[in-house]
Amino acid sequence: MVAAVALILVVVIAAAGLLWWRIGARDASSVAEDASVETLRERGGGTGDPAAGVPEPGVYTYRQEGWERGGVGPIAVRRELPDEARAIVAEAGEGGYLLELALATQHVEAVRLRIDDAWIRSTWRRTDVTIAGIGRDDRRARRPPPRWIPRSLEVGQRWRDRFMVGPLPVDATSEVRGRGKTDVDGRVLDTFEVVIVSRTGGSFPGTRTERIWWSPALALPVRWRIDSDTGGVAFLTTVTDLRLGSYRPAR
Repeated sequence: MVAAVALILVVVIAAAGLLWWRIGARDASSVAEDASVETLRERGGGTGDPAAGVPEPGVYTYRQEGWERGGVGPIAVRRELPDEARAIVAEAGEGGYLLELALATQHVEAVRLRIDDAWIRSTWRRTDVTIAGIGRDDRRARRPPPRWIPRSLEVGQRWRDRFMVGPLPVDATSEVRGRGKTDVDGRVLDTFEVVIVSRTGGSFPGTRTERIWWSPALALPVRWRIDSDTGGVAFLTTVTDLRLGSYRPAR
């Protein structure tokens, strides 16, 4: 019994050492703006006028302060997120658009959004996270598509959505908590603070809290705070604060 426990301990220590060796004690790296613009062009985005309610297509840069910690079992790696994050906005047909947020080269999130008379709804989500060279690019539809942001915002609005992301149940509660002004690249914009708390069940339980300072003029978050904690066999905690750096996107 003692020998078996000792063997398990040696294996765990060796695995932890391998994980640290593979990551090289480096922080996550930023996606270059030129690379994001090239990705946008490959998708046929960045040209023409956007449909009503769709943000201007292009590559937006957010200043970022954040970190994340992830791993498997008893092995965990913590890394700082880069100083800049990139967001690609590209039209996706039927009056909708794709919003792809690269917190780092090793952490990309994307949502496909659909606009109706009253709401911006999220129909699909992608999460691509790599830690120490190990990761998964997960893409799943959301059924039924939950409400993300109201087309017409008022302080005090509240809503709740229950939906499925593949086999995982999600319960999301949202509230418009305040109204103010935010300076973006020398322009003062009217903003609404929206707080969204999503709780996921199933084999990857977790909670994600987003505080979004939404600009109706840009149809984008001008500040975006994300605090996400996902469990299961593989776990990931992400904490980041994003501030939009430029009023106009790169193309």
